[in-house]
Amino acid sequence: MPLDSHALSHITDPDEREAMLSVIRVEVARRRRRAIADQDAERVAEKRCPGCETTKPLTDFGIAASRPDGRQGYCRPCRSRVGLFPRPPRPSRPPRPMDPSEEGRLYRERNRTFWAEHDPYASSAPKRCSTCKLERPRRDFTTNGSNPDGLHRECRACNANRTAVRRAQIRGAWVEDVDRTVVWKRDQGVCYLCGRAADPQQWDLDHVHPLSKGGEHSYANVAVTHPSCNRSKNGTPWPEVESFYP
Repeated sequence: MPLDSHALSHITDPDEREAMLSVIRVEVARRRRRAIADQDAERVAEKRCPGCETTKPLTDFGIAASRPDGRQGYCRPCRSRVGLFPRPPRPSRPPRPMDPSEEGRLYRERNRTFWAEHDPYASSAPKRCSTCKLERPRRDFTTNGSNPDGLHRECRACNANRTAVRRAQIRGAWVEDVDRTVVWKRDQGVCYLCGRAADPQQWDLDHVHPLSKGGEHSYANVAVTHPSCNRSKNGTPWPEVESFYP
């Protein structure tokens, strides 16, 4: 790139002239740094390359400002050589012991055998919920393999209440201490969306006016729903959904 000042004589635009001067300043600084590096290389003279294991002049090494001598560790020919630093071979995958379908069948069979011997619901003894402190049937608790008895410490109702309160707090909504049992008895176990009876063990506490739309977590804004009806309604407000249900 020519750095002759006469190259700017034909530029009349001040902005364009200033941009060209900036480019020239950057090029001058780069050439000055290169000259200083070459002078340092002449003083130190030589360096050993670990790739070809030969001693060469520093001018045969690329510039690396982060190194103490200002030069790269390997010479230019070694760095341009393909495959100088080969990666370690990737370990080969062990062969499958059997046909995938047969392996899957045996896995499912072992899984069924294990849960038949360690069924957490096999015992008829009740379990005490860690939150409500009530003794409930074991079917009221979800499975959790990390616990000794294979069940969660809190019942389904308390777990659902805690999840609903946390969702409301994240949304910044007003939170009331809502008891799922009270809501079930109030609605007589009937889904407010489709009007059919819900399963006492599998039902959702739905917010009529969704939390995402500014609804609150209170008795006035919750109702019993089927899980499928709740997923179909999603975050749609009740006035928009009412026409789809009888």
